[in-house]
Amino acid sequence: MKKSLSVFIEAAIKDSFYIERLIDVNLQSEHPSRLSYHRMLLIKRGAGQLKIDENIFPVQDKQLFLMSKGQVCDFSLSSPITGYVLHFGDCFWEKAPASASNCKAVLFNNAAANQYFPLSKQSLIEFG
Repeated sequence: MKKSLSVFIEAAIKDSFYIERLIDVNLQSEHPSRLSYHRMLLIKRGAGQLKIDENIFPVQDKQLFLMSKGQVCDFSLSSPITGYVLHFGDCFWEKAPASASNCKAVLFNNAAANQYFPLSKQSLIEFG
């Protein structure tokens, strides 16, 4: 018999767009979360692991994770996270310039293929 799993559905955010600065935050939760929004997670410092759907990624300093609406995420952290998280809904793409549609198509229409990016020190400086 297969064990059932509780999944938390995240709450709505005002205007479907939110940027949050993380300073030594523990992102670990009791249950995996099904994302209601697209998410970009920039990790400047931290350690642990992030499970996105069925894929497990090590969390280390200088990383960028892209997650799409509907994916299930679960954090197991061994140290707090410092960085930024950007949450945005589909309405973001409606308001973005047409040139941004390439970004959506490449990065978020097939999120599993573009889930994780290690960043150089210079890239990290430019991001945050």
